[in-house]
Amino acid sequence: MSLAAASKHIKVLEGAGLIRREINGRTHICRLEPGPLATAHEWLAFYERFWTDRLDILEGLLRTQDADASKAPAPPTSAAPSTEETETGEHQ
Repeated sequence: MSLAAASKHIKVLEGAGLIRREINGRTHICRLEPGPLATAHEWLAFYERFWTDRLDILEGLLRTQDADASKAPAPPTSAAPSTEETETGEHQ
């Protein structure tokens, strides 16, 4: 990464309030600002709990449906000719 690219990234982070930069001559000291990251972490944690709860409910529902489907009798698989009438009234 070039110095110009690194400088550009640092300016973006600084503008977003994620870092604080101190300049002393040619030395730039960057410090992480934990406040905005803590806010983002809280937001992510809320939605993680939200979606985990909903996905757990969905999993339970799907497991119940799967268990119910496995208890249902299987449809007949007879190879005998059908005795149902077609639209023209003919027997199959």
